[in-house]
Amino acid sequence: MKHLALPVSDQARSRRFYETYFGFDAEPARSYDDDVLMLYNAEGFALALKPTMEPIRLPSFLHFGVQLPSADAVRAFRARLAADNIPIVEEWDESEYVSVKCLDPDGYIVEAGWEPDHIDALAAELLAAHDRQLRARVPDALPAGEVFQSDGPLLRFSGGPGGGWVLYRHLAGLEGAALDELIARQVSFFAERGERFEWKYYGHDLPPDLPERLLAAGFLSEPTETVVIARVADVAAEPQLHRGVSLREVTARADFERIAAMERSVWGDDDHGWLPDTLESELEVDPGSLTIVVAEAGDTVVCAAWIRYAAGTEFATLFGGATLAEWRRRGIYRATVAYRANLAGQRGFRYLGVDASDDSRPILERLGFVPVTTTTPYIWSPR
Repeated sequence: MKHLALPVSDQARSRRFYETYFGFDAEPARSYDDDVLMLYNAEGFALALKPTMEPIRLPSFLHFGVQLPSADAVRAFRARLAADNIPIVEEWDESEYVSVKCLDPDGYIVEAGWEPDHIDALAAELLAAHDRQLRARVPDALPAGEVFQSDGPLLRFSGGPGGGWVLYRHLAGLEGAALDELIARQVSFFAERGERFEWKYYGHDLPPDLPERLLAAGFLSEPTETVVIARVADVAAEPQLHRGVSLREVTARADFERIAAMERSVWGDDDHGWLPDTLESELEVDPGSLTIVVAEAGDTVVCAAWIRYAAGTEFATLFGGATLAEWRRRGIYRATVAYRANLAGQRGFRYLGVDASDDSRPILERLGFVPVTTTTPYIWSPR
């Protein structure tokens, strides 16, 4: 609803009230031939005031109101009303609901209230858990040859089959020249090794100019994805498979090569030669940390997806999910999500996280995943 019309006994007095206390002065008021005065707030809501000589009689339950951004904003508004001797007829102050109701000059009851947005509250809870448990976590076992070391707030990993990467929960307030120096040290380290590496930037990371500083240091950005998280119990289900398609857990090098071939077909490039090595080395180091699943139609891998279990945390994370074009829109990706959610539940994990592409995000949100932030890989490669 974007419009409310009120008969009033004194139009000028009502105008002052609604402009002073409820923000209906965001745009110039408009007068119409039938003596109607239109007022507008910042959200574009229109309040029409029309003078009347008739007595204004109101049902006891009738009231209307506005939403304020926080509980403290409602409390401050209530104090302002009281200081100006505006009649207050009802108020609530509870953890899930803060409200004050007052009377306008004609006795209309107007409410200002706040209650938590449960989706926003859930997203904040999930993001906090993600950052606390995952963003500075060192895997229990690393592939052969991969090592890590600390550099200020960063953990720097090198020597792995997929190249290097840096990890951090936050940058400890570094900015400006100090941040540029930290970035330069990483570039120098990997340049000496002739090794590419990834700096994964999250949309809520500080300082906000970090992406510009990475680009200035020679990094290239890859497509931004959305971090979505769900409670395992909310998405675990019996996989519903398209006829002729089956799911199978795989551990053999030959299957990893088939997955890489499928990925090359999906993405139209030759940039997946690292994938069999990565999957194989992870399983060799810690077989219980990863489950790889393929969806097959006969002898053809039509989709591949895997799940990593972050031991010592409440999180398992989903990867892959690419599907051959001719097999899309048949529920195969959804089936792999349900299958992997069941695996996570069986192992006692509470949350599932995904760095979701624009293609997979709508599917995941329909399944109950909540977007909490974005992530953008910044890649530095030797010249």
